[in-house]
Amino acid sequence: MCPHLGCIVQWNAAEKSFDCPCHGSRFTCRGKLINGPAISDLTEQNFNS
Repeated sequence: MCPHLGCIVQWNAAEKSFDCPCHGSRFTCRGKLINGPAISDLTEQNFNS
C-alpha cells in the first residue's frame, strides 16, 4: 500500500519495481522509495490465509 494516499502498488516486472497507479510513486523490490510524491518507504504487510 502506497504511503502517499493508500493506493495498492503494483509490481512492474519490466522495471523490477513496485509502482503506485494513483500518483506514480515508485519503490524498489525491497520497498525503498525511488521517487514520489510519496515521502517514505513501503511498510511490510502481513497476510494470513
